[in-house]
Amino acid sequence: MKKALIKDSFKQIKVGYKRFISILLMALLGVGFFAGLRATSPDMLNSINQYYIDQNVYDIQILSTLGLTNEDINELKKIEKVKEVYGTYSKDVLIKTEKNELVTKIIGIENVNKPRLVEGKMPENSNECVVETTFLQATNKKVGDIIRVEENSANDEEKSENIESAQQKSDTENTEKSEEKSPELKEKNLTIVGTVQSPIYISREKGTSTLGAGKVDYFMYVPISNIDSDIFTEIYIKLENKENFATNTTQYKNYVEEVKNDIELIKEDREQARYNELINTANNKIAEAENEFNTQKQDGEKQIAEAESQINNAKVEIEKGEKEIASQESNANAKFSQAEEQIQEAKQTLENGKKQYEEQKKVAEDGFKQAETQKQELQKQQKIIEQTLTTLNEKHKQIQEALKNEDITEQEKEKLQQTKIALEKQIQELQINKEKLNAGILQIEKGIEERKQKLQQAKKELENGTVEIQKQEQNLKTAKSSAKAEIAKAKQKIETSKSEIQTAETELQTKKAEFDTKIKEAEVKLLDAKEKVNEIKNPEWYILDREQNQGYASYIQDTKSIENLSIVFPIVFFAIAALVSLTSMTRMVEEERQEIGTLKALGYNKFDIAFKYILYSSLASIIGGIVGMNIGFQLLPRIIWMMYSMMYTMPDIIISFNFTYGAIGLILIYICIVGATIYAVLKESLQQPSTLLRPKAPKLGKRVLLERITPIWKRLNFSQKVTIRNIFRYKKRFLMTIIGICGSTALILTGFGIKDSITEIVPKQYEDIYQYDMQVNLKSALEDNKIEDFVNNLQAKEEITKVAQINMTSGTAKNNEEHEDVQIMIPKNAEELEKIMNLREVKTKEKIELNQDGIVITDKLAQLIGVKQGENITLKNAEGVEQQVKVTHIAENYISHYVYMSKELYEQIYGHTYKTNILFLQDNNLSEEQEKDLATELLKQSEVSGVMSIATILSSIDNMLSSLNYVVIILIVSSGLLAFVVLYNLSNVNISERVRELATIKVLGFYDKEVYTYVTRETVLLTVIGIALGLVAGYFLNFYILGTCEIDMLRFVKNINFMSYIYSILITVAFTLIVNFITYFSLKKIDMIGSLKSVE
Repeated sequence: MKKALIKDSFKQIKVGYKRFISILLMALLGVGFFAGLRATSPDMLNSINQYYIDQNVYDIQILSTLGLTNEDINELKKIEKVKEVYGTYSKDVLIKTEKNELVTKIIGIENVNKPRLVEGKMPENSNECVVETTFLQATNKKVGDIIRVEENSANDEEKSENIESAQQKSDTENTEKSEEKSPELKEKNLTIVGTVQSPIYISREKGTSTLGAGKVDYFMYVPISNIDSDIFTEIYIKLENKENFATNTTQYKNYVEEVKNDIELIKEDREQARYNELINTANNKIAEAENEFNTQKQDGEKQIAEAESQINNAKVEIEKGEKEIASQESNANAKFSQAEEQIQEAKQTLENGKKQYEEQKKVAEDGFKQAETQKQELQKQQKIIEQTLTTLNEKHKQIQEALKNEDITEQEKEKLQQTKIALEKQIQELQINKEKLNAGILQIEKGIEERKQKLQQAKKELENGTVEIQKQEQNLKTAKSSAKAEIAKAKQKIETSKSEIQTAETELQTKKAEFDTKIKEAEVKLLDAKEKVNEIKNPEWYILDREQNQGYASYIQDTKSIENLSIVFPIVFFAIAALVSLTSMTRMVEEERQEIGTLKALGYNKFDIAFKYILYSSLASIIGGIVGMNIGFQLLPRIIWMMYSMMYTMPDIIISFNFTYGAIGLILIYICIVGATIYAVLKESLQQPSTLLRPKAPKLGKRVLLERITPIWKRLNFSQKVTIRNIFRYKKRFLMTIIGICGSTALILTGFGIKDSITEIVPKQYEDIYQYDMQVNLKSALEDNKIEDFVNNLQAKEEITKVAQINMTSGTAKNNEEHEDVQIMIPKNAEELEKIMNLREVKTKEKIELNQDGIVITDKLAQLIGVKQGENITLKNAEGVEQQVKVTHIAENYISHYVYMSKELYEQIYGHTYKTNILFLQDNNLSEEQEKDLATELLKQSEVSGVMSIATILSSIDNMLSSLNYVVIILIVSSGLLAFVVLYNLSNVNISERVRELATIKVLGFYDKEVYTYVTRETVLLTVIGIALGLVAGYFLNFYILGTCEIDMLRFVKNINFMSYIYSILITVAFTLIVNFITYFSLKKIDMIGSLKSVE
């Protein structure tokens, strides 16, 4: 018999597949959403757990204000359950690009916290490095390029963000005083060989820094061989058998806490040992410095004495030189005078010689004239003689010629001979006279020549005398000039020596003054060094676990948020699924009441009959649940992770089939759907077969409430009146439709409401309450007067409008068994707090003023530790001192936990003198770039140890909160789909339930459009009512979910923006229009003849 029922069930699925599919979709959505959302948190936890196992991430981290040593590592290795201990190095550096400077954290590669290789290879040589992918984009580099690292690393004042989150105080000057070598890179030019992901920096935010604009931008891994350091900056500990516990489980936390407690037992001894080591090292260095100081002082004094002796000796030499110059000048002048006298005498002699010469010359010239006259006379006589001789010679020649003539007589010959002899005698005499004349002429010429030579000789002697005198004068002049030059040179040398001595004396005085100043400075430095040694505080160990890692903590908090949402939202889904399924199955049972009556008449009992419908609904719920479970497990975690991957840098999420959540979802949807089916079947099967075999009597028409309001009712047309009567006639459908639409709208509005609440946290906290733009951390060793000078300088800057002096320290607030970590803020005076903070009551918004009667705590803190205004709590400060204090006010606050107290109360209960360690600045509406420049400028000041821009804080918080927005988007989309399924299912039920009625009005001549309007008008009206109620329900559901999902460190702003109501309405209306569009085609397909056949 059951076999026939089973066949009939499958036949019914085929015939009424739309109803089956709608129930199946409800099961699919319900189970898929529940299983997928519930599995997302475990999958995310499993992913990070596996990632941490693969990368060998630490279980415990130890940081110290004075560094860590190998002795610390050896002691830690002795602790039970400690498997491995690693000492590592990290350092913040600046890397310059074309546009700006990037603060980059350099990390040494060890076998712990191993980076995950994304591209390229891991560094093998000391001049290689790996970086994150975004670093390449920011620097416009690629794998294989070389990058330069600048080693100006915050003056050894770096501090891990983990310390800041654990303690929020600056003890970094202790590191300064230790004077040990902090980590430095041996190779500054590094080749990028690959890109990696860091398991300790899984979020985009990488903490703060004392470089650049105050935050770490990127990280870089280098081999340990490239790091030179005397101390470790961190110690990481791996525990034994830790693999037995998944990260973030209670067992893991307890296991880690046990080891942390064991470390606490050696913490004080190691701190003291480190302190003693530093004190001894410092004292030894001071002793060495004192010895060096004394040696240098003696050397300096000796050098000064030698310099003074050299100056005195030089003065004696100068005096001696001046005397020598005076003597030389006197001797030279005497010699020059004597030479001038000699020259004058020579000139006088030369002048006398010239006179004698002129006289001789005159006499000679007279003699020359006489001689010339005599010569001329002689030459005349000579000429006469020569002429006579010529005549006589011619005559003699004629006589000789005549004698040769034979024709002449002897007498004539004799006469001619006598004449010839007379002529020859006369010629001879003339020749003698001629020779005498020649001799006379020659003698005269010789005499003239001799006199000329004598005159020439005398002239030459005069000229030589003149030249000699001129030469002597020139020599004297040259000698004088040379002597003067030499004397001047000697004098100049003396003057130069005097000037040099004067300069040397001045320099000596200056050097003596400098020496005295340096001696005094050295003495002061030695005293300061001794005081600093005395001021060195015991180092403080910070024993941290993974929960203090900013990225990990944010990740875990996000998984908790998803887990909280996965509890509340699916409940609404299942409730709506149950109601819709009840409506669908009730309608199915009513449609088959005659078949049920027939089966009862044939002898089937009500359980056999119910089996058919249970099988129908079971198949829909199981198939839909299984499909939804698989889709949910595979799709929803991937979608959520895809959105979260914008926030975190990790490998892809590990998807697992969580049978437990799948089974729970399947059971819940099975109970909802099959339970509704059982209720509907049993209710109908309780009737007699004879009653069931007859059609169900239509409901009686009744006057509705609106009919009693005559003015309104009269104004309605026929269709409108029918619509209103039909709505109130089918009350069950009316309620189911409204509940379904109400639930869907409420879920959509809740999604938008959560988004609104999240996005308003930051403006509320950092615009309404906090009104500062920058936080400046001061060095702890600063004196009060230096702080005041620095504050005055800041107030004088045009860029800064307000400066508030605050002392901020960490602490713990306790009330009975409850306790929370807090930040204790003590302003210098009440006015300082008012500059940067609007401290006000939560409800009344009245201004709160600090006084000495008690403290002010934030509202979320008061809620968590269960304290009210006027009650006392225990407040422990950073030094561990606990005091009972009264809570005088509870202040509005949205992020973190704060305690505010007056300076007088702080000094009274803790016995410490107030000292400013943080300045809050309000700038003059600077741009982001100007604010960054101001932060960079402030970091260069000697008083500043760190700068945190409010923009950096806002960025970090926005990134953390925006992750919830991604989940909200999924909720809104899922709620919208639910609204569609609900409307579609109820629309089908409506048409099925009224098919005879709709066929009748079509037969009566109604057009398809009129029939469509007739039906959809009801849907639209029900949708409007459902939306209105849904908006109200969503308002309260939003508040409930916010209270459920709120994390400890945040206070959600319980507010829904006006546009969120509009968006919720529009989404629901959009799905209503889509369903109405589908309904139009369903109405057109109604078989009028088949629908109007008698069912009797």
